Amino acid sequence: MFKHLLLTLTFCGLLITNYGQSNNCSSATVVSVTANCSAPITGSTLVGFTQSISGCTGNADDDGWYQFTATSTSHRIIATPDAFSDIVLEVFSGACSGLISLSCQDDFVSTAETATVSGLTIGSIYRFRIFEYGFGGGGFTVCVTTPPIPPSNDNCAGATNLTVNGACVYTTGTTDGATESQVACGGNADDDVWYSFTATNALQNIKVHPTNGMDPVVQIFSGTCASLTSLNCVDATLTGADEQFNALGLTPGAVYYVRTFDGTCFSASCQSVTVTVNTIPTSPTGASASNPAICPGGSSTLSATGGSGTYYWYTVSCGGTLLGTGNQNVSPSTTTTYYVRTGDGTCFSSSCQSVTVTVNTVPTSPANRDYQAGFTAAMMLKVLKLAQQAAQNAGAATPLGAEAASLYQLYAGSGEASKDFSGIVNFLRGINS
Repeated sequence: MFKHLLLTLTFCGLLITNYGQSNNCSSATVVSVTANCSAPITGSTLVGFTQSISGCTGNADDDGWYQFTATSTSHRIIATPDAFSDIVLEVFSGACSGLISLSCQDDFVSTAETATVSGLTIGSIYRFRIFEYGFGGGGFTVCVTTPPIPPSNDNCAGATNLTVNGACVYTTGTTDGATESQVACGGNADDDVWYSFTATNALQNIKVHPTNGMDPVVQIFSGTCASLTSLNCVDATLTGADEQFNALGLTPGAVYYVRTFDGTCFSASCQSVTVTVNTIPTSPTGASASNPAICPGGSSTLSATGGSGTYYWYTVSCGGTLLGTGNQNVSPSTTTTYYVRTGDGTCFSSSCQSVTVTVNTVPTSPANRDYQAGFTAAMMLKVLKLAQQAAQNAGAATPLGAEAASLYQLYAGSGEASKDFSGIVNFLRGINS
């Protein structure tokens, strides 16, 4: 059984056919259209070819020519180089005397070049050439096949509707078999697919999560499919990384269109892509401090109300220096304003609420200012004398009051009349304050 299985696999292996190559368009080597590239042919840029026409990119001094007869309105040409070779693949329509370039593909070194061309006329002859981008060269295989059926959202009119969610809820999709709808805003849009959503907020977060080496480009439009206006085009990350951005100034209730494509993917098949539109959390409606005014060393608890999501607290400004999330216990050394907004870890509310905790100054006691006048000793002496006079008029005996007046008479007479009355403490201790 095992031997039979090996034998079967051996006979089902990939058939590679060797064909002669042509140096000129007029004698281009014929390539048959096959299903799934089941019979690629071999070639090389190291056979002494010369340039026929200028290259669409790089140096076309070693271009070799091929042709095929269209059996479908769309075809895919795949050229796979040997290691360390950097080939260019260019596809043409028209006669050799009047060639029209349909596609020019140049990916990275040792990477397959794939050109998917559509709008072809069944039965017509189309030509393509392969050459080394720079100097040197190497071998390659090439085949012509029919691409998969385009996805239902290949064009704007078939855009897949997305539901706006409070958190990331992915909608899966694929660019495999998709064709270009309009000129790319960045990269190569030969596999763009379309989505739509109805805005629920003036600010919406759009995120594309690629799989298996895709480098997504994301573009958002307003208007209708018949009259689209581009609002933004984002290609800020590298292959395999998420693309996301905040779409600002949207009209709640209006429909917007999003297209995404692989900016650099020219492989035989593209991978799936996920687009999600998040709702921006609503802003908090209030912020408060349990102790809005504290003494130095005191503390206060910050809290917020309203809005949706987690509360994020900041100092300096809204979105400035993050203090923490949820209720915060603070002990500022100086009067400080705190800012709070809501968020879900990816998106944040568009505005903040603020609250200020005031740190009061500790009053300065007379002892701390060398008993400089607050209520002076002279004023205290005057008050005591008036009190003694009133007591005498009433026939009341006030020996302690009389003693106090006598002591302040001595204190004021010692040159301290302008000092604070509490300075008598040091006077009584025998210290001339």
